[in-house]
Amino acid sequence: TSINLADLKNRADLMKTIQKEIQETGNIGVDTLQKLSKQYPEAKEALYDYMTGVKNEAELFADLENIYNNDKSQYICMF
Repeated sequence: TSINLADLKNRADLMKTIQKEIQETGNIGVDTLQKLSKQYPEAKEALYDYMTGVKNEAELFADLENIYNNDKSQYICMF
């Protein structure tokens, strides 16, 4: 799947929201988790692991960061 600039921006904004929620509350809010499942379909496995307690917030965030960086690289390579 190809990614466009709007997708990258939305994902970056979501990453900032997740980071802020983790810093402020120690966890990720339900609304944010729902956005996450829509904006990061390729993160389903990591999200499932987080929701079942296999991964903590930091591990989930690291997985999302890797996905985001891959998407960013893919976007850059298109040009």
